[in-house]
Amino acid sequence: MAEPSAARSVPPNRPLLELRQRVVVIAGSIEPADVAALCERARRLLVDVDADPVICEVRALRADIAAVDTLARVALFAGRLHRHIGLREATPALRELLALAGLADVVRCEPESGLDPRG
Repeated sequence: MAEPSAARSVPPNRPLLELRQRVVVIAGSIEPADVAALCERARRLLVDVDADPVICEVRALRADIAAVDTLARVALFAGRLHRHIGLREATPALRELLALAGLADVVRCEPESGLDPRG
């Protein structure tokens, strides 16, 4: 019997945390208990794979204060290892929350595709 996919093994209201080479996919809502698992995935990439930065794909992450808090904690964890994280496909709402929290320079987002970088 085939092993269930990661998406099927996660309860519907829990975030999906998945490793894809040097990318951590984070989707759904984040609960406080999820922070340790996310930090462990980042540690595996930062230390075992020697990835720097670790890219967090967050297009399906619910943009709320729990997400901002968790991303800040993962960035702090990476910083303690003298490494970095970056966000891929962050929604405008998540970008705004990071900016309001003063974390836009700590948790860097990849540029939005299709936008003119000159502003």
